Amino acid sequence: MHIKVRSRGSHFGMHWDPANVALTLMLVLLFLIFLLLFLTLTAPPAMGQTSAASYFFTLNPGGVTGLG
Repeated sequence: MHIKVRSRGSHFGMHWDPANVALTLMLVLLFLIFLLLFLTLTAPPAMGQTSAASYFFTLNPGGVTGLG
């Protein structure tokens, strides 16, 4: 009769070695930095907002200023 002993932290073949975790975190951060850089450099330029005056003042013959 054989007894299978499972080592600690080896569920489904994953080994939680601190060096592997650190390498994985660094690769994920590097990927996110490159993704942010790519999206920033390839984004279309924003168009500036323009506005124009749509009102003017007139002077009535009686001397009263009103909107025209």
